[in-house]
Amino acid sequence: MSNISVTDAVKGGKSLRDFLAYCLKESVLANHLDSSRHHPVITVNALKNIIGDDVDHPSEILLKSAYELVKDLPKRSSDSELLNRASADGLGETAFVSDIWEKLESGDIDTLELEAAKIHLVSDRSPAVFESLAEYALTNIPEFGSFTYHVLRAFAFQNDPKGSWPFIMCVLGELKKVSVFEMHPGTDHKPREYIGSVVVNGNQDQWLDLAGAARLWASEYIRTENYHREISHWLSTLGENIPLPPADKKAPELTDFTNSADSYFIGLAEDVIAKENGLRKIPVLEALRTLARRVSKKDIPHVEAQIQLFLKSEM
Repeated sequence: MSNISVTDAVKGGKSLRDFLAYCLKESVLANHLDSSRHHPVITVNALKNIIGDDVDHPSEILLKSAYELVKDLPKRSSDSELLNRASADGLGETAFVSDIWEKLESGDIDTLELEAAKIHLVSDRSPAVFESLAEYALTNIPEFGSFTYHVLRAFAFQNDPKGSWPFIMCVLGELKKVSVFEMHPGTDHKPREYIGSVVVNGNQDQWLDLAGAARLWASEYIRTENYHREISHWLSTLGENIPLPPADKKAPELTDFTNSADSYFIGLAEDVIAKENGLRKIPVLEALRTLARRVSKKDIPHVEAQIQLFLKSEM
């Protein structure tokens, strides 16, 4: 762990930032064989977001959980080797990200990573390839929606514009697991319109995807308009957006959180982690935290009701 430690991270400041950057970097290096919906970068970035609600007094419990998650993950070992091979082979003619897409769509994945390495080097290690692959992933939001948001944020947190290669490899590793991709026409649907109805439907996968989509919608990337296109298409598949009935209870604690971004979810996350397999619930809890901040004020009690049901549920 070098000079990175929980003991230093709890002091806040640069030590906290370095610690979280380390954990995020380790998570994207994971040799992850499960579904993209359960990628460790999602959990680590969710923990980072909740910890961020009180950076002056970082939660030691949440910091330890992030470290325990990443310390024993099996890691890829060929990232640097692929860049060296690409450089040694020569970059040749100008290549385009669309060449990577064609290989994915045709199932020609044997040379996919080497091709990506060459394009990455040709682009002077810019994040262009990474952000373009994120667009490709968003053509399948039910599989990659939450993952795409969290891996983009993990990269941004590194504050290293030329350090996108491990993140490219991470995304490619997940994209290779799915055989069908298709670009879609955009619609006029927006994430905020669906928050209330999606929250009350109890579909945790949609909570995760909508939380990621809402944040990507409000972010600024070179390909933001393209992200909007795919997000709006996905929203159009969710069915009719029905306004919620008036809530019959109030939710003062959650309302206070949405007004002042206090440590409400830190306490909830610490309680969740204390339970068996509790770490698996963190991404969903963090998604509800995000949706609570974006839902109409009158609908906050509905979110609170779902939070309480979720906390009592088994995963």
